[in-house]
Amino acid sequence: MTAKVFDKNLFYLRGNFFYRRTILKQIKDHFRPFELSMFDERASFKYVEQKIMEHSCFEDRRLIILNNWPSTVAKTKSYARTKTIKSLKKIISNIPEDCILILNNLETTNKSFLDEVKAYGRIYKSPQEIDRNSARKKILGYFNSKQKVIKEEDINSIIKSIGFNIYRIDLDKLFLTLSKIEHYVGNRKNIKTEDIMKVCMYSGDFIIWSLYNALDKGNICQSLYLINMAMSFCKNVQQEVMSIINSMMWRYKLLLFVKECQLQGIKQEGIWRKISNLTKLEREGLGFKIKMKEKIDEKTKKSKIIYSEKIFDNLFKSFFKQKPTIESYTRNKLLFINYTINQSILKIRPTSYVRTGFADAEAVLILQILCMVICGLIKKASTISFLSDKSLLKVI
Repeated sequence: MTAKVFDKNLFYLRGNFFYRRTILKQIKDHFRPFELSMFDERASFKYVEQKIMEHSCFEDRRLIILNNWPSTVAKTKSYARTKTIKSLKKIISNIPEDCILILNNLETTNKSFLDEVKAYGRIYKSPQEIDRNSARKKILGYFNSKQKVIKEEDINSIIKSIGFNIYRIDLDKLFLTLSKIEHYVGNRKNIKTEDIMKVCMYSGDFIIWSLYNALDKGNICQSLYLINMAMSFCKNVQQEVMSIINSMMWRYKLLLFVKECQLQGIKQEGIWRKISNLTKLEREGLGFKIKMKEKIDEKTKKSKIIYSEKIFDNLFKSFFKQKPTIESYTRNKLLFINYTINQSILKIRPTSYVRTGFADAEAVLILQILCMVICGLIKKASTISFLSDKSLLKVI
């Protein structure tokens, strides 16, 4: 940036952390040397005002950074914020020449305050979120600048690790993830799929949605790899296995329902109307007096639905040049998958049907076999008969 960009002594920075850090470094480099002071909500506005208006004791310039609005005594937090904004607005036009004031990501929509800042200072603003295509370009540009090579598939995995079912990517989360991957890879030029998996595996959403993606493609190797990684990070193996299988039951019941409706000639809008009537249930009472009732959202006071419209819509969309999920399965395959899921739950769930001391390895084995069924490697019910026959697997 040219010197003209820093010809003011008031700067308002808004947007993602990495953008603000870059601008802040340029401001510091331009105005060195200076006496630095930083304040947040723990400082009173009166004290901050005093620091702004006083003269420096040690350097020719004073750099003051406000990382949050200083506090002001008032009846409510909202009124205190308004009072602070008005007070700061009054002194903006009188900031001493030897003072450089930086408002670092202070949240406000007060137009008169922003107009005052624009009149006497400079505003630097960058988006906090970007769309998926822009995120791909950011990832590619980031690693190109580091002289590193990354595959398109791995770029998609990074995006999914931040949020599989979201259309806007938070830049702070993105750059933190990229920084982790860069430091994990070190001096190595080529970034491998295993690197992405190991760095992003700590996200529970990443594991389950990456597993679904691998299963939809029939990629059993990737599916088993993800399961093994998930098991290596979890504290309770059987609990993690049950969590994954329950999630599968939730998903593949939806897919079977949609597929049945399609075969009956019902259009997408009609299918959603049917699904939106499926509500969550909750228990009430104890023992033989237990009753099931619809679960009510405390905010909206309406019944909670099992599947969101966003989840439903995503079944018909193509992500990362992959065919829509609903097209990856036939009706017969979904029937077999749901049958296997139900049998797996009965085998693993700690009821009287399962013996005490059910081993972790046995639970993982059942989950792996379930993945083989979903990927189409096991196609006959007789192959998984051990799930319902107590004599064929020493689990009971």
